[in-house]
Order: sequence, then structure tokens, then C-alpha cells
Amino acid sequence: MRIAQIQIENFRGIQNATLVLPKHGVLFGSNNVGKSTVTDGLALLFGRERMTSALCDWDFFGGNPQPHSHFTLIGTVTDFGPVNDPGLFPQWFHGERAARPVWWHDETQAVSFEDAAPPNATLAAQIALSARYDDEACEFDQKRFFYDGPCNPFTDDHRQVPQNLLHELGVFLLPSSRQWDRLLAFGSSSFIKVLRQGNALPGDVLENLKAELRQPQTKVEESANLQTLLQSAERELRAFLMLNEDAHLLYRPTSLDTLAVFYKA
Repeated sequence: MRIAQIQIENFRGIQNATLVLPKHGVLFGSNNVGKSTVTDGLALLFGRERMTSALCDWDFFGGNPQPHSHFTLIGTVTDFGPVNDPGLFPQWFHGERAARPVWWHDETQAVSFEDAAPPNATLAAQIALSARYDDEACEFDQKRFFYDGPCNPFTDDHRQVPQNLLHELGVFLLPSSRQWDRLLAFGSSSFIKVLRQGNALPGDVLENLKAELRQPQTKVEESANLQTLLQSAERELRAFLMLNEDAHLLYRPTSLDTLAVFYKA
């Protein structure tokens, strides 16, 4: 089997994109073009979450998820075997909760949805993962399901993908580096679970704090303690023609996801 295509909707810096994956290919490009977004999307979609960091606000397009915000990843899996007969793969296509047989066309690099195999097409299945932010519980929720058209798996009926099928895919991701959390480190999921079980995770407080940091009422750059430093920096920038005479420096924190704000608070 192979992954022929991945569709990305509202995941990190990609609002909407479809990427066709050849049988043999290399993903390359300059910094900040989305390579890590694609590889981490594949890891999440096909159950290799240990290869990625925990979900946070910045995994949602725009970095400010609301209760209605979702991101969705859709993968097309094909090359089940030399014969395009769904009946030969009951673990994938048999039963009401199984995948719907679809067809992958290498020539047009597209999926079609006929009941019977069209000419020059190969049997395929589509797997999706959707994630949302629960502002009341202050946690991220995700569901992996067989894709059968647009839906909201958090409210609509869906067919969950069995874990053993994900293992059949043989997706291997080799990270260049990894940082492991200690058992109750501030960045670990265990620490968050302890707080949640003790009803100590103030979801509404965090949301208010994030909103205040995004649009601060009390501006750090107006503090008397920083005025001398900022004025000196502004003079230097103006000397290099990098700042207009009527422009001023503003301070805005760059890490405003839920976990970062919670740890700092």
C-alpha cells in the first residue's frame, strides 16, 4: 500500500491544499514553506502522534482556535494489491463501519467514486482526521475516521479507523531530533491531566488572558522602565533607515497558544 494524496484544511499555515505523493519522491524546499506541516500532518493522520508535539493553538490556521474551529487532514491510500476487488480486503472494506471503496487515477492524480472499478484506476480508501479545541475543558480533541464526504465527526455519525489498519500502512517517520518530557514536567500531558482531574485548569481565565495578550490594554512598551531602552533601539533603527521618524516599537509576545500562556501564568 502507499499514500497517494493528502488534503490539508486549516492546519497550521495551510488553509487549503492538496498534495499528490508519487511512488518515490522527495519533499524539499526552503524554510517556512510547509515541509514540516506536511510530514507532521501525515504523522497525525496515520497514528504516529509520538513523532509530533502535542496539539496546540498554532496547529489551527490563524493560531486562534474558537469552539467552531476545526482542522482536517484527508489521506488517500491505494495499491492494496494486483486485483481491484474490495472483497479481497475485508478488514478494510467489509461491514457497515468499514471504508468506502474509491478509485485512484494516477494519470489525472484524482479520486473518483464509482461503484465499480473504472478503467486504469486502482482501489483506494480515504482516511481523515479532524481536531478541535474544547475551550471549556481547555484541551484539544481529535477523531480519526473513514472519509465519506464533508462531515463534522464531533457531532455526526462516523466510522472510526481501527488501529490495526494504521499499522498495516507501514508509515515510518524518522525525526532529526526529539525532546522527551519528564513525568510531571510542565510541558507534559501527565501534568495537564493531574490539573484537569483536580478541576484546576481555568479554561475561561486562559482564554481571557490570551485575548488580553493579543490586544493588550496595558502595553508593556509604555512602561517607564522600558522607555529608555526602546528609545535607544528606535534611534539605532532610524540611523540605519529601518524605522520611520513617526514609527515606534511595540512589544507583542509571539507564543500565545493555550499551553504557553498556561505555563507562564
